[in-house]
Amino acid sequence: KVLESNLIASNSAWAGSVRNVLVKLKDFLRVILGRTLDLQIFFVSATGVTPEKIGTDVGRSLYVPPDKIQPVGVKEPFYWLLNAIGRNKRISRFRTVAKYAALISLIWIVLLSIPNLYHFKLLYPKPQRIEKEILTAYGGNMYSASDKERGRIIRAYRNYERAYTVKWFFEPFQGPAQRIREGYMGYNEREAIKYLNEHIALFATIVKDTTLWPRLNPSDSAIILTNEHERLVATFDNYHKGDETSILFTRSGRALAYWDMFTRAIASPSDTTIWKTIQEQARTDKSLYSQTLSREEILLGDALSERKVKKVKKEVAKKAAVELDDLIDQINGNDSPSYRLGDAVAELKKIRKSLDPNVDKKNIRMIDKYLSQAKKWHKKKTFNYKVESIPSDGHLHIEVAEKGKDPGWQEESQILAGFEYKLKWKVSDIIHVAIDTLMQAETWGRESSDKTILRGKYSLFDMDGTVSFDNIGKKVNIRFIPPLVDQLPKLKE
Repeated sequence: KVLESNLIASNSAWAGSVRNVLVKLKDFLRVILGRTLDLQIFFVSATGVTPEKIGTDVGRSLYVPPDKIQPVGVKEPFYWLLNAIGRNKRISRFRTVAKYAALISLIWIVLLSIPNLYHFKLLYPKPQRIEKEILTAYGGNMYSASDKERGRIIRAYRNYERAYTVKWFFEPFQGPAQRIREGYMGYNEREAIKYLNEHIALFATIVKDTTLWPRLNPSDSAIILTNEHERLVATFDNYHKGDETSILFTRSGRALAYWDMFTRAIASPSDTTIWKTIQEQARTDKSLYSQTLSREEILLGDALSERKVKKVKKEVAKKAAVELDDLIDQINGNDSPSYRLGDAVAELKKIRKSLDPNVDKKNIRMIDKYLSQAKKWHKKKTFNYKVESIPSDGHLHIEVAEKGKDPGWQEESQILAGFEYKLKWKVSDIIHVAIDTLMQAETWGRESSDKTILRGKYSLFDMDGTVSFDNIGKKVNIRFIPPLVDQLPKLKE
């Protein structure tokens, strides 16, 4: 870069000398530049002009200085050196100041870290740990904690407020701690009782309105609770802790007992004895605890007592069982997928509602198994098939698409005769079958010799057997393994 500069390139007298100097100093400059960029090269001359050569000696030339010596570039190195010394002194002073600043900062960090570590590692977590330990045992409900336990929480937060570290360094933390402490000191059992009674009243509202009842899962007779039901039970459960003689404990206990019987009655609609037990319990509680029952508890007992117990008509259940016996052979002997997966399902659902769960458990289990198998056909299932024959040495492309959608022909593979293949299909899916004859250009089904679209709700069964291509007058034979009819659901134990 130096040699390419205009100053050197324009001066042919200096260019050669500069080149020689830089070549000789190459290794030296590489080392210096690797250590510092504070580097300057000066070109100086002691005489100012070329000395006169007067002869030679052994191995060297002899020169004589000119009459008038005019040194060139001598002052500049000294001026640069003095400036560098001054700059280094300033840098040295700055480094000294920086060293003391770093030391002071380190001391400050250590001094400031001590109260922070003491506060956030010891003081701050202690009252929270005591509070969490006590409330966890009562499901987060402070009303269920005893006076002694609340006193522990109050003392823990008071000790935190009065700590000198908190007063001197963490004063903003005192306010929240004081409000928490005052919250526990201002504990009001009447507010807790009022809150519990509100949820008992909500329980009574649910009992009166059957649309608000927990639902029964028809497949396994399990109770399905909504979020509101779960919050209601959680509230009763939270208050059923602590002092067993308190109003909160006994009142929430009665509510939990009623809820348990209520859900068991829903799960067994044919068992009338459960409702009788509930109503007998409501009368007993009203008689024994008339002085302590709240107005909301009385409303709940009245709502439970007003429920009319519906008896299952045994004649209807018996008739449904007979109908099922007649239907088994009819369903299993019908190979139509529209019947086995459609009409039969509707009939079985109707019969199941009329069966007596206490008597017809075996039949209910058999129907549920059939309905479960039929339901799987409405989700994608994998089926194995084999192409028995394809005319004219051709091959097929088969793609399944959902109703209303066009095939993407994503799978770039050829389906040949004599081999087994797989496809995924569900009820109402459309099957696109494309045939390529021997001379047809390969486009993987997009452009083929002919295509057939199987659009029926049970199009898979239309694919089983002979598939015709009317435009070219060709037919292919396809067989499913195992046969599709054998894969349909059956009524059996």
